[in-house]
Amino acid sequence: MAFTLKPMKLAICVALLASVALVQAASWSVVAPSAAAVLSGISCVDNSTCVIAGGDNGVGPEILKLHYGPNGVDLNRMPVNASIMMFMQVATPTATSGVVGGIGMFGIFAGSVYTQDGQTFNASINDVMQSECQSVQAIRGVKGGFGLAGLYDQVNGAAVSMDGGRTFKNIDAGLPDYTPARYGAFPSANTWYITAGQWPSTTIKKEYGQKRLTERLSVYQHPVTKKVTHKFVDPLVGRVQGNSSVYTAGIAKTTDGGRTWKTVFYQEDAFYFNAISCPSENSCFAVGESSDGPAPGGRILATKDGGATWTVQMYDPNPTLSLFDINMLNEKEGWATGGELSSNFMGHFYKTNDGGQTWEDNAVQGVYGNNLAFVPTSNGGYVGYATAFTAESSSSILRYA
Repeated sequence: MAFTLKPMKLAICVALLASVALVQAASWSVVAPSAAAVLSGISCVDNSTCVIAGGDNGVGPEILKLHYGPNGVDLNRMPVNASIMMFMQVATPTATSGVVGGIGMFGIFAGSVYTQDGQTFNASINDVMQSECQSVQAIRGVKGGFGLAGLYDQVNGAAVSMDGGRTFKNIDAGLPDYTPARYGAFPSANTWYITAGQWPSTTIKKEYGQKRLTERLSVYQHPVTKKVTHKFVDPLVGRVQGNSSVYTAGIAKTTDGGRTWKTVFYQEDAFYFNAISCPSENSCFAVGESSDGPAPGGRILATKDGGATWTVQMYDPNPTLSLFDINMLNEKEGWATGGELSSNFMGHFYKTNDGGQTWEDNAVQGVYGNNLAFVPTSNGGYVGYATAFTAESSSSILRYA
């Protein structure tokens, strides 16, 4: 027997379906406002448990374990058996393994720490004691494999561990001059990508305990008071002339586990790169930015052919826009984040469901997104977490669900 809805009943059904869709729509929300002074890295082992790299006033560098439950967020400090200058980023591929990277100096401060029980972190040894690293990734498909990107003594490229982070080997990526390594992606045992770049130099002297995350943002730790803070930097103050007065952006690639490298992208005087995410050996997405020059603003670049060609998928000419992190769940779905850095932060979380052909902006007032983590759920979806700086010199935690 045929069944036909009358117009009024049809309207009621449509309204109910729309209401359900609104209730179920996922979004980013702040779940832990001003959780610490600086939270700069996050990695999750399941949809309610994450490890966070950061630091707090009076404490200095710290590693926090997050648990999200019915009552919100619980944060607990993890034991660290190391002298560390500053924690920057973390990778925890399992509940019992992980590496947290940061700044190593003088052969005293460790450049990274590792865990093999998920509870206690110990100093890595050998070649990461003189380093600046704000990128830590697990090497996909390699048990105990971790890759860092940055500067390691005289080596510009990567530091790689195959024993769970206990020891590292420094590997130069053969990048052009004035193009320091910044972030890495390790989509397989042998194929790795390193983004690199710099912004124009200034006459402003770097303070002890300072790390310049981007052209616009610095983080500090006072060596005596242990006060930790992040600070907005005016990128146009104190500009100098010379070889280091231009933007550089490069990407290096290896397909033989770091023995040989090829620069697959290089451009001067336009922007520099931040994070890169590679869901496969041939598919990568990277974010970049600049505050002035011929094309200021933020952009997302992508390759689908292993770096042979790169296309600009998204470009916003806003000179205050900074894009800091990108995390692709697969070749179709992913997120990029950052924000507008002015007197009041405006966070931007860009989402794609079509491999980067389109990016939908999800704005969050008062934050600057700096690191993303996602965990698949049993229903085929995912839960996301993000650390973010605030305009009040603190850091918050956001959740996407």
